[in-house]
Amino acid sequence: MKISPNSQLLELSEKFLYPKSIIERFLKRYKERTIKILESLKTPSEIYTIRTNTLKISPKKLIKNLENLGIKAKQHKIVPEAIILPRKGPNEIPILKKKVIIDKFASESVLCGSDLYIPGIQKFDKFLQGEQITILSETEIPIAIGLATRDYKELGKIRKGIIFENIKSLYSIPNLKKTQLFSEGLFYNQALPSILTSRILNPQKNELIVDLCAGIGGKSTHIAQLMKNQGEIIAIDRSKNKIEKLNENSNRLGIKNISSRIGDSKLLLSEFSNSADKVLIDPPCSALGVRPKLYETKTEEDIINSAKYQKYFIHIALKIVKPGGIIVYSTCTFSPEENELNIKYMIEKFDCKIKEQNVFIGSPGELTENNIRYNNLQRFYPDIHKTSGFFIAKLEAPKKIIGL
Repeated sequence: MKISPNSQLLELSEKFLYPKSIIERFLKRYKERTIKILESLKTPSEIYTIRTNTLKISPKKLIKNLENLGIKAKQHKIVPEAIILPRKGPNEIPILKKKVIIDKFASESVLCGSDLYIPGIQKFDKFLQGEQITILSETEIPIAIGLATRDYKELGKIRKGIIFENIKSLYSIPNLKKTQLFSEGLFYNQALPSILTSRILNPQKNELIVDLCAGIGGKSTHIAQLMKNQGEIIAIDRSKNKIEKLNENSNRLGIKNISSRIGDSKLLLSEFSNSADKVLIDPPCSALGVRPKLYETKTEEDIINSAKYQKYFIHIALKIVKPGGIIVYSTCTFSPEENELNIKYMIEKFDCKIKEQNVFIGSPGELTENNIRYNNLQRFYPDIHKTSGFFIAKLEAPKKIIGL
């Protein structure tokens, strides 16, 4: 008996805990691949990477140091600073007498091996320091066994800090943040497509680079590394907490050429109008490609709103970049509205030109038109490339910008 489209939508929506509208979107674009994509998204990336901080150490030396810790890491064949760490699992997580239920954000970190911090807790059985307890997601998936670092009574007295050490998780990935390698700033935790984005920007030592949505500084600090701490990077983000974390990361990594700013990107216009050699746009997006993802709450409306908001940063970038300068645009999502269609907007409205990317290890863009070189846009898919879902575009700004 043939299953009706509505029945299939409902079945996949209930199985993977995604809105039916997003399942329908995936089925239209990826057809029989949809289930493989959704299954991959529920797990951490098979290719799990850290970025060597080449300002302080070589990739080969870092790998040797990891081997001394009993970790069999390997260097990526094409992106030399990317170090691939082993990912094991899924492991069986037993259901113990006592349990704690945690939120989505905490769950997606804990299932990879991270410790559980107090803000992630939703419900718990009473526990004492030293007790082991099963950690479950709010969808009641057992994701780890935790060892209590304090009594449950202390939860009402403190608001932050580790409450359970992760002693066994659904997936095992080396947790290096407690090592001397981390404290000495020898690496940065970063996904492969994200590492690739800064490579594609191809920053040079004497350039002025602007990162419009810098976050905690993954790409900004990589750009600084590629520039060997020369030139100037302006990194801006609305979030005070993220900029504080960016500054902390910069200090740990030994970065000296980043000037961070808190606020809206348009604040840069008066100071850097038509003066940046290159601009990076990694705007807020629907994040449908992020892994691991235990369930999804984003809707079609979220996708459309994200795509509109991303145009705001496109306009800012075109006002900041030099005529003929370079703009790199990246997202961690699948939807064409947030990816190829925004690039089409830049081409048709502002006469930008798609540039060939100097490192290409993903798949071409999803749209095809004879007069637009979408094959020079780069996509990553979890079921094909074993990474997060990701999109990268490199464009040349027009010599004269009209319409802004």
